[in-house]
Amino acid sequence: MFRLFFVSLTAVLVLNGCERSAEMGETTPSPPAIPAAASPLEAVHTPAAPESMPSAMPQPVSPSAEEPAPAPLVQKIYRPSDTRPRRDDARAEEFGIRKYASQRLILYTDLDPEIAEPLPALIDRVYETWVDYFGELPPDREGTPYQMTGYLIDQPQRFVEAGMLPEGPPMFRFGRHLGAEFWMNKMNSDYYRRHLLIHEATHCFMTATLQQYPPRWYLEGMAEYFGTHRLHPDGTVTFGVMPEQSDEFPGLGRIELIQQQLVQQQFASLSRLGTYSPADWDQPLPVPYAWSWAICLFLDQHPRYQDRFRQLGQHMEGNDFLRFLDEHFAPEKDLLEAEWSEFSRRLVYGMDVAANAFQTHSGPLQSLETPVRVSVEAAKGWQSTGLLIPAGITVSIHASGEVILDQQPRPWVSEPQGISIRYAAGEPIGRLLAAVLSPSDPEMPSTFPITPIGQSGTLSSQRPGELWLRINDLGNGLTNNSGTYEVEIRRSEPPAIVE
Repeated sequence: MFRLFFVSLTAVLVLNGCERSAEMGETTPSPPAIPAAASPLEAVHTPAAPESMPSAMPQPVSPSAEEPAPAPLVQKIYRPSDTRPRRDDARAEEFGIRKYASQRLILYTDLDPEIAEPLPALIDRVYETWVDYFGELPPDREGTPYQMTGYLIDQPQRFVEAGMLPEGPPMFRFGRHLGAEFWMNKMNSDYYRRHLLIHEATHCFMTATLQQYPPRWYLEGMAEYFGTHRLHPDGTVTFGVMPEQSDEFPGLGRIELIQQQLVQQQFASLSRLGTYSPADWDQPLPVPYAWSWAICLFLDQHPRYQDRFRQLGQHMEGNDFLRFLDEHFAPEKDLLEAEWSEFSRRLVYGMDVAANAFQTHSGPLQSLETPVRVSVEAAKGWQSTGLLIPAGITVSIHASGEVILDQQPRPWVSEPQGISIRYAAGEPIGRLLAAVLSPSDPEMPSTFPITPIGQSGTLSSQRPGELWLRINDLGNGLTNNSGTYEVEIRRSEPPAIVE
């Protein structure tokens, strides 16, 4: 069943633990379970208005009279009432803790006012992004606007003495949330402090009305996704960005961590994402956080998967989330797994997800009876040839032509063998690559083994599948490419038998 690709062991549990930085590496203790709130569903019975006042005596009913239609049952949805504790601000100031407030966040912190003052407004901005993505939160029964309380901590003892730390584990390394409150430590960089603030606040928003949680990879991945932001010189902010350069995102380290995992042959397949245990999430290196961020970014920015992935935000309630995954992603699970694998192998700063999207073939696949010629574009990722390669058949591939892979300092011209001055995914850029995407079956998962071709080469597959080609380049290197290779594909003739 396709949901096994994404099911988390904590799918119907409250979120345990929270964020940690790749730069720091200590784990975050798990918070206690969130107390069960009153059901957000309230049945409101609306009777039909009578045409006239009834008399005091029962009236006989004619056998032909129609029974009145039952009154409709309207389900009105509420979010839980605001139960955040009201703090004594004057007493907090005695411990060096000041209050900063905006429409969506009350922030208590002992950090310098110059650092603290802009932060509540940042949450107001990301709140608008959440609403655009997930929709408005329902009202509470009191009709109060949704607001969170955050605690940004430099000196923990101050918050202990002020009675501002949550019950449960006495301290945490990075952050945790509980209902509409969250706690976090100060972090060493301005960027990562904002990142973690957005991360924790995203958890509060996403879980505000849930009775059953979706898988943890989704909750953490989306908190990481919105937290990855760019603050522009004019003061505007963009949330959910692909980092362009490492020095602009100090403390994040997600891309480097995934690259290290691949060197160690620790690729996180889709099925692996759904089986991380609580112990995996609590390891010193934030490996599950990195992969969860990457899959959410990949699906949210991919032109073929984006719409259905964003619809998941309307189906976050436990089993409904898993059913939606089954219905809307299962038909392309083999293609999705291949694209996820290639995205991960080519992940670099400035990765262009849309440019690297697989270019699919419309219509049925054709058998290779006679030689076929296709054009392969340098500015696109993997491109389907529309050919079905039978199992055990050897295919000869011959390529010609020139492409341009960069314009600076002068045009980088490449032929099909590639340019060995720069490599991507283990092969020279510009080299023609081929792969056969074999469908999965109950006995074996889908495969996408890659064969370097260059100007001429052969390919065979132990399983039947669709033939794909691409011109090799970095994940952030396609937008400045131009040109095509002309490729001829034919069955190899069996060797002559010499008597």
